[in-house]
Amino acid sequence: PIFPSYVIQEQIKEETPNNKKRLKKSTYELRNFETHLLAIYTIYLIRIKRMVQVIKKSQRSTFYDNMLTSREAKEKICLIGLKCLSQLIITHPHFNFREIIIQLIVPLLTVSKYSAVCDSAFRAVTMVYKQDKLGQVSLLFVKETEKLIKSCGILVNPIALSTFLYLKVDQVVEKAEDRKDMKKIREGWKKMSRKERRKNKEKLKLDAQWLETESKESDKKRAEFNTKILNHVFVTYFRILKRTLFDLTDDSIKKEKFKSLLNPVLEGLAKYASLINAEYFDDLVNVLHKLMSSDLLDINHSLYCNQTVFEILSDEGKILGIDPQRFYTRLYSQLSEIDTSSHEKTIEILLHCLDSMILKQRKQVSFSKVLAFIKRLTVISLAHLEPASLALLLIIFKIIHSFPKSDILLDTDYVGSGFYHQFLDDPEHCNAAASNL
Repeated sequence: PIFPSYVIQEQIKEETPNNKKRLKKSTYELRNFETHLLAIYTIYLIRIKRMVQVIKKSQRSTFYDNMLTSREAKEKICLIGLKCLSQLIITHPHFNFREIIIQLIVPLLTVSKYSAVCDSAFRAVTMVYKQDKLGQVSLLFVKETEKLIKSCGILVNPIALSTFLYLKVDQVVEKAEDRKDMKKIREGWKKMSRKERRKNKEKLKLDAQWLETESKESDKKRAEFNTKILNHVFVTYFRILKRTLFDLTDDSIKKEKFKSLLNPVLEGLAKYASLINAEYFDDLVNVLHKLMSSDLLDINHSLYCNQTVFEILSDEGKILGIDPQRFYTRLYSQLSEIDTSSHEKTIEILLHCLDSMILKQRKQVSFSKVLAFIKRLTVISLAHLEPASLALLLIIFKIIHSFPKSDILLDTDYVGSGFYHQFLDDPEHCNAAASNL
């Protein structure tokens, strides 16, 4: 390959021609090659920049004005430039000027009039997220995307927010995390002579310990990058939810724009809820509750809200002492409104939601709620097509297995006292124990 597998550093003082200190011939040739490579690479990026910005009136140069007159021609030349940039950042994410490449790719996520360009930029960004093992390049993309969303506000293209769903974030830095000191292990290794290394019976153990520490250091770096990435992602989500929600008033156009942003935002919150910093919990739960009380959400959005809240409450959020009753009531009342035939993903979100609210809350959820959900889920399973019905029956089976006493609903000889209020949208007081399946 033309590009080296490292970042080319700037020329240091010892390497300048005027300096008396002479360089080795091989070093001089290498530095000469690197200098010329960067010069040509810079010219190349300037030309690519001209190509990708041809569709933007505010940023484009006059170079292509006489050559490209049609909208289709401008889109094609932009796509060629974008393809070049995408290949550069995907195959050589370590190389010089990657910040410039990122600054050219990310703004193309918002050119909704050119859907092909938008989709190509989306594929490039998500491909970087999927391949980035450490998270360093992903962090640069997330920061640039955050700036883009901040400047565009509610008018941002939802596809820009959807890129966050492809981030490889699986661990973050914990506050109380005990790790071995790598420096001490390395110093001890260096102090040993060759004879000591050969004769020392602990050599293999130390070697294994050194390798393990190297791996932990890599894990620590990845966790640090992931933590920074999530901070920027959540700040972006909150900016959209908290600031935009209360500025909508009665503007129908703004509401529609806001609704289009809700899906990637709420899906992202549900996906990364277990990794959210505890300081965001209280604010987030309150915002989600206000959202659910508004007329802005469809059934999928409400399910994402519930899933996010209970992912939080199943982890560190237990210390907040939040009463989840309102969220149980909300979901219970919406079960009969769910239409899985119109949205294929609805049943999948519902299953995740029930898992977070009931199965993961085994010690917190009341027995009367469990019976009410089993009864209503069984009833609505009769109204759905076969795939959705089987999925609902499977989650009912899991709930009964997790709460063995709930099998009283299968006993036709036992009926609890009182009456079952099937149309009451409160799982705590509908008295499902007075019925059977």
